[in-house]
Amino acid sequence: STISSPPSGDESATYEHAADIEESRRSGTQPDVDPDQPSETAANEPEAGWEGKQRIQLSREMEAVIQTLTHREQAVISTLVEHGGRMTQAEIRYETKTPKSSLTGILISLERRKLVTKKEWGRTNIIELSEWFLSQRERS
Repeated sequence: STISSPPSGDESATYEHAADIEESRRSGTQPDVDPDQPSETAANEPEAGWEGKQRIQLSREMEAVIQTLTHREQAVISTLVEHGGRMTQAEIRYETKTPKSSLTGILISLERRKLVTKKEWGRTNIIELSEWFLSQRERS
């Protein structure tokens, strides 16, 4: 399932899987919000209108960066590229068949290298290709 926009409504819900997010979008519920955390609604919610299926064209620069990664890191980046650069961590896990703990380490490594960003949305992590990585496109 893909996330097209954040749900709108008053009820709270807990998200553990991408399917829960999609279901909440249809039912109008929202993720739990920690009252002790500052509100960063715009930064944490998926953007409205995101379709998630536009495949990203890789440039030579992007391919060169990918070649420096391990096979598992390459699998994560390739999966993100195929799905428009944005997926939930659970979707990546199912798509790449990577165990939870392994994927967490891979994502930490990719974040350190500034290739992906992680945004928390309730109990779900939204993983996106970074602006830096996407800026490595062919320059005309």
